[in-house]
Amino acid sequence: MQAILIILGIYLLYKFMVDFAIPVYKASRKVQEQFKNMQQRTNSNGNSSQNNYKASPVSEPVKTSKKDYIDFEEIKD
Repeated sequence: MQAILIILGIYLLYKFMVDFAIPVYKASRKVQEQFKNMQQRTNSNGNSSQNNYKASPVSEPVKTSKKDYIDFEEIKD
């Protein structure tokens, strides 16, 4: 009787490892690798794009006058 329980316990442990623990481990490793790849691509793209863009000089806001506005009339249906 005790041998059957030990064999059953080993079988259940095996099923747990094969059906749950190993796939979860593999999936977490794959996701972690994808995050690293994404971060590397972002860093490499960010560095190259920062070098290509130059800071534009700060311009003063354009002052508008009344001549810039056009009067309009509402059209009623």
